Amino acid sequence: MKNMKPPLLLFIVVSVSLKALTVSVTGDNVDAYRPTDDIAINCGISSSSTVVKRTWIGDAEEGSRYFSDDFGLPLIFVTSDYALLVNSFFRSIQPRHHTPPSVIEQRDEEHESVAPAVHRHLCLARSAHATPPVDKRTWIGDAEEGSRYSPIEKTRSSIIAKANGSDPSVRPVQYDTARLSRSEFAYTFHVTAGPKFVRLHFFPSDYLNFRRADSFFSVEAAGFTLLRNFSASLFADNTTPRASSFSKEFCLTVGDDQILNITFAPTPGNSDAYAFVNGIEVVSMPERLYYNSVVDSTEGIKLAGQVSPFTFRTTDALAMVKRLNVGGNSIDSAGDAGMYRTWDADDDYVTSSYIGVLPVNTTIQLNYSDQVPNYTAPDLMYTTARSMGTNKTINLSYNLTWSIEVDTNFYYLVRLHFCEFQIEINNPTDRVFEIFIDSQMVDDHADVISWSGKGMPVYRDYAVYMHDGQKKRTNLSVAVGALPDGYTLYSDAILNGLEIFKISNSDGNLAGLNPDPVPVPDNQPVPPPAR
Repeated sequence: MKNMKPPLLLFIVVSVSLKALTVSVTGDNVDAYRPTDDIAINCGISSSSTVVKRTWIGDAEEGSRYFSDDFGLPLIFVTSDYALLVNSFFRSIQPRHHTPPSVIEQRDEEHESVAPAVHRHLCLARSAHATPPVDKRTWIGDAEEGSRYSPIEKTRSSIIAKANGSDPSVRPVQYDTARLSRSEFAYTFHVTAGPKFVRLHFFPSDYLNFRRADSFFSVEAAGFTLLRNFSASLFADNTTPRASSFSKEFCLTVGDDQILNITFAPTPGNSDAYAFVNGIEVVSMPERLYYNSVVDSTEGIKLAGQVSPFTFRTTDALAMVKRLNVGGNSIDSAGDAGMYRTWDADDDYVTSSYIGVLPVNTTIQLNYSDQVPNYTAPDLMYTTARSMGTNKTINLSYNLTWSIEVDTNFYYLVRLHFCEFQIEINNPTDRVFEIFIDSQMVDDHADVISWSGKGMPVYRDYAVYMHDGQKKRTNLSVAVGALPDGYTLYSDAILNGLEIFKISNSDGNLAGLNPDPVPVPDNQPVPPPAR
C-alpha cells in the first residue's frame, strides 16, 4: 500500500494580473444528439411553461462595464434582457493590483520543475459575449384539459397543489407544483422503442394537508422497481450535499409495444403515506450510449476483483448515482450534448491526501471517433481534467482518489472519461498509469494515447459489486496511480470525467433503503427541514 502521509510541500504564489484569464473552449457539441422522444411534464399545473432564454455577458471583455475598477467587487446587473454571470472567484476585496489566490505552483524539490495548479474557475472566465445554452424545452402541464399526459388513476383522488413554502434555490418550472395522492396513479407515454432516460423531479415540502414527512411511496416502470418505500424528505435532508429539490435519473429500455408506464404507489399499511412527483422527463438516448461494450470488449466489461468479465445486457436498467466533470465546474442540463444530463464539479469528492493539479485545454481541437461519438459527453468535460502533477516522488506516494456514497449489495457500472490534451503528452507510454475501483486494480497499464490519440476523447467501463451485510450505504472509490520509471515517461495519471450507475438486480430492483437521519449533537438546535 502506498504511503498516504503527505511530505512537506513548498507552495509559491505566482504573481498574475487580476484581469480575468480567458480560455478558449474547443469544439461545441451542445445538442449533438437530438432525441426522438423529448418529453418534459410539469406535474400539478394546467398550463405549459418554458424556461426564458437569457444572454450571459462575459465580465472579462475588454472595457466591460460589469467589472469593478476600484476593489474588484462582483457587480451583477439584471434587466429584462440580460443577466451577468460573474466568476466571483477572481474578485477578492482588494485593490486591483493585488494578486488573487487563483494560481499556485508546486515545486519539485528534487528536479526544481514547476507545475501550475490552476483553480477550476480559471476555465470559465470568458472575454466575449457568451451565450451558454439554456434548457429551452416546454414543460407540459399534466392538468391541462384533454392533456395526453394526464395521470391514470382508479380512484381519481389525486390532487394538484403548490408547495406551502418556497425556496429561492428551487427552479419553479419543475418544482413549483406537484401531483399528490394517497392512492396509486400512473402516467402512460407512447414513445419509440429503445433505451430512454427517465428523470423524476421532487421538491419535498408541505402541500395543503399532505405533510412533508409522510411521503413514502414506490415507483415502477417498464417492469423495474425504481423506488421502494421511498421518502423524499429523508433523502433530501440526509444526503450530502443537502438539497431542497432533486431528481432521480434512470436508464431503461422500452419494448416493441412502444409504451412506457410509470406508476406511483403509496406505501401500504400507513394511512398517512402518499406519493407525489413534481416533474417527469422521458428522453431518448442513442442505442450505443450506455448499452454497449464496444470500447471495452465485445464479451463484457472488467469486473473489479474478478477474472471473469461482467456481462451488461440491454435488458438491464440503470440508476444514475453521480456524474462528475473532473477538474471543471458543474455543467447543467442545457450544456449537455442534447440529452439534458447534469455533471457536478468533483471538488467535494476528492478524498486523497493530495488533490492533484488542474490542466486546461486551451488550444487542441477535440476529435471524436466512431467508437466515441460527439454525444458521449459535453465538450467542456473533455477540456478540463485532474492530474497528479510533476513531482514524481509525491506522485508515487499516493493514489488520486474520488469517493462516492452508494447503496450496498448492488453491481455498479463505472465509466471513466479521458482525453490527453497536455502539450507534453504526445506518444504511447508518455503517461501510463494504474486504475483502481473500490481499491481493486482494474487496469495496470492505462495509456490514453494508445487507446485513442491526442485530443481524442475515450472512455473505459468497469463494473464492481459493493457488498456489505451490515450497512445500507458505503463509499465506492475510484483512483488513479502513477507508475515508476521504466513503465512510463511521466509518472503521472489523469482523469477528465466520471459516471457511476447502479445496475438492476436479477428481480428488476433498483431501489435502495432510505438513509438514516443524521444525528444532531445535543448542544445544537435541530435545523429546519428543507422547504
